[in-house]
Amino acid sequence: DKAKIATKWKIDPTKKWVFFPENFGWAFYSKEMLQQMVDDGQSVEQVNFMNNFCKEYFASTIKWLIRLAEEEEIELIFRPRPATSVQDIEEAITNSVTKLSSSFRIIKEETVKDWIYASDIVLSSYSTTLIEAALIGKPTAMLIIGELPKIFEQEWHSRCKKLVNYEDLKNYVKNGTNDSKVLSAWIKNNYLNKKCTFETFTLIL
Repeated sequence: DKAKIATKWKIDPTKKWVFFPENFGWAFYSKEMLQQMVDDGQSVEQVNFMNNFCKEYFASTIKWLIRLAEEEEIELIFRPRPATSVQDIEEAITNSVTKLSSSFRIIKEETVKDWIYASDIVLSSYSTTLIEAALIGKPTAMLIIGELPKIFEQEWHSRCKKLVNYEDLKNYVKNGTNDSKVLSAWIKNNYLNKKCTFETFTLIL
């Protein structure tokens, strides 16, 4: 419940809550893990590309989100993915910006579903948490900085609202309409209404 979470984390419940579940795994893989991928058969070029692309994607996204938290009357909740620590995120942020707004919060506790239900808007990169948010009717959008490599593309992406620059992001959070119905309808028509098994549906989540 939003009131309970607001009290626990001292988040202003009167402000608009913007939730960003982080999905930049490649940016935080250790050198040992990257080497293991090469040893397992991936090319050095591909591993290095994925690592560098996600680092740049993360750095640009963080700058946008921190600026948004400074300029708008919002509470921005940035949640690291399960395999990424808060410390890793904080260290990466200090490499991108020198100041962090008090409205920008890095919180790993509570489940993704808790935050989706409590928040007013859900943003992410290419994370499938956007599917979950769309299915319960939350305003949902992808932040796309530059061209998304083919390897990341999924069919549902074309049904999701995309924000390609900072002004897009700012306007969507401030005045944007809820475009999640397109993605929600597509998921329901292609999966939920065709008697797919629970195991099959969870593969896309």
